[in-house]
Amino acid sequence: MRPPSTTLTYRWFQQVWNNGRREAIDALANTDLIVHGLATEAQPHGINGLEGFKLFYDDFRRQYENIHVHVENVICEENMESARCIVTARHRESGRDVNFAGMTQIKIRDEKIAEAWNNFDFLGLQFQLGYTLTDTAHAVH
Repeated sequence: MRPPSTTLTYRWFQQVWNNGRREAIDALANTDLIVHGLATEAQPHGINGLEGFKLFYDDFRRQYENIHVHVENVICEENMESARCIVTARHRESGRDVNFAGMTQIKIRDEKIAEAWNNFDFLGLQFQLGYTLTDTAHAVH
């Protein structure tokens, strides 16, 4: 297994998230980037394009500070990388520290991220902020 620090996944999290370098998004991802598992109001079923991802990125950074993504390990095969990550941050409004785990898989084209699949524990994140599940027994389906 390659050391995580030699992977595109590691560079992405280090530069874009840990160092807060928004301009690194353009350097590390293709313009026609497709992102599964993350959403914005404008794109609730996934994100298409760099500008769509930047909306998610800006919104997350508005809500959280001291963001750090620790890449625990990365498995690489051909043009794919899969990683397990631990995210820590501080919620700006409440001042609460949060941490949650996630997994991501990327497809690489022309040495940049072309497509990404994300599965982060955003429900666990919401619980840490004091949100609870509501009774949905009477919800209309």
